[in-house]
Amino acid sequence: SARQAVKLLSSAGWNYGELSSTHMEELLKQSNEPIAAGEAFRNFSLKQDFAFEQAHMTLANKFDPSWLKAAKQQLDLGQGLGVKTAVVHIPNNSAPDKTYIKKRKNHFEHLADCALSRNVIPCFENLMECWRSYEELLEFIQSLKNGSELGLCLDSGHLNATGGDCGMFIRQAGRRLKALHVTD
Repeated sequence: SARQAVKLLSSAGWNYGELSSTHMEELLKQSNEPIAAGEAFRNFSLKQDFAFEQAHMTLANKFDPSWLKAAKQQLDLGQGLGVKTAVVHIPNNSAPDKTYIKKRKNHFEHLADCALSRNVIPCFENLMECWRSYEELLEFIQSLKNGSELGLCLDSGHLNATGGDCGMFIRQAGRRLKALHVTD
């Protein structure tokens, strides 16, 4: 459970972490008030000397009307929890390509607006299916209306699997790099 994870991480000397999408879903099922659920979990975590700096958002495979409701609930939970960044990850089984991304540009812009209105920086993650390099990810982010306010998440496992150079990605991303997923 999310509470067990916090206790385990805290007992191992960790003080900060990312709220996983699995734990996010668990917490959302416990309450109809996502902000209040986030605040309650934040208070619990702080008593364990642990805080969440970022959360990992999941997006539905289909961008139907329910996806925005779910995204807003995840962002509200994160707002209550006090996260500063929300990692945006397209579902792996959707195998997105540039056409898929272009068709859904307005969805990503709306998601970014919702996050920014909650003082949360959406960070788009490099993936194996798309946004394989810093250049691809930057091109996408700059195409969005709030592009200058958005961040990047470097997933070292994804980048290594596609033959990328983590050091080069970090140097190129500079201040845009707001979140990390480190895999050895």
